[in-house]
Amino acid sequence: MTELLAQNRKFILIIVVVLIVFAVIKWALEWFLEDRNIPWINNYKYRVKQYFFSYHEKDFYTNLKKVLYYNYWFKYEVYPKVRLADIFEPVEGEKWEKRLWMRHVDFLIADKDQYFTPKLAIELDWDSHKWSRQHKSDNFKNSVFKDSNLPYVRFNNSISNDYETIQKNIIQYLWAPTKQKDIER
Repeated sequence: MTELLAQNRKFILIIVVVLIVFAVIKWALEWFLEDRNIPWINNYKYRVKQYFFSYHEKDFYTNLKKVLYYNYWFKYEVYPKVRLADIFEPVEGEKWEKRLWMRHVDFLIADKDQYFTPKLAIELDWDSHKWSRQHKSDNFKNSVFKDSNLPYVRFNNSISNDYETIQKNIIQYLWAPTKQKDIER
């Protein structure tokens, strides 16, 4: 009886090992092939978004372009939805942080005269910025901008169509940058 039990344990152990090996092979293949365009592996479906900007982002972008054109006459360029990884790089000896690749700012103003050097980042705050998950993302962004000394301004989305408020605050930042400011109206 004990001999039969010992053989069953060996058999069960062999089955468990084989299953683990198959699981590891499956995981390795999926990891290795995940970003390759192989039809039988890539089952994800995508479509083009109907709108690149929300209504408020579109209005804000239009007003921001006017502010820069009328006040700086082509000195600056505006880029929408820029990832933090496109703005920042790790300090020597530091590693890339995954969150830099996953977060973006709504708009980045860059100086055309200096190899498009970032000058000011802008975030439009929505009602979603009141959620705790969004607070974590906002706090991370705040700390990155504070540590890097790149001016970062947050506008409430309700002023997206208010040219004067946008103009007053953008000029303030481009002429006399400070660390960070929340603008609400």
